[in-house]
Amino acid sequence: MGEEQAQDVDADVACMVYVGSLPYSVRWQDLKDHMSQAGQVEFVRVFTEDNTNFGKSKGTGIVRYETPAEARRAIATLKDSTIVGDLFTSLAQQRRRLALADRSEEHTSE
Repeated sequence: MGEEQAQDVDADVACMVYVGSLPYSVRWQDLKDHMSQAGQVEFVRVFTEDNTNFGKSKGTGIVRYETPAEARRAIATLKDSTIVGDLFTSLAQQRRRLALADRSEEHTSE
């Protein structure tokens, strides 16, 4: 993988948020609607046992935002929030990659 491709992957990861402890009843549209409170959601996936949008949920998912700032906002504001009447508690992100993306943005704006 070239340096440019690696930077693209790092920037993409900085926009991703892992969501855990989801109620098993939550589908991708429910998660997208909820996470949209923090910013422009580009992609949502609720992981299922058969890897389809219709299978039994594993209670985890990922959300990709348009920008790293929106991903950070989601972590800060939606942690311990409720979705479909149930509490989900785990919002995490690879902070090292987020820091790298922030530094990359600073260099491109100079």
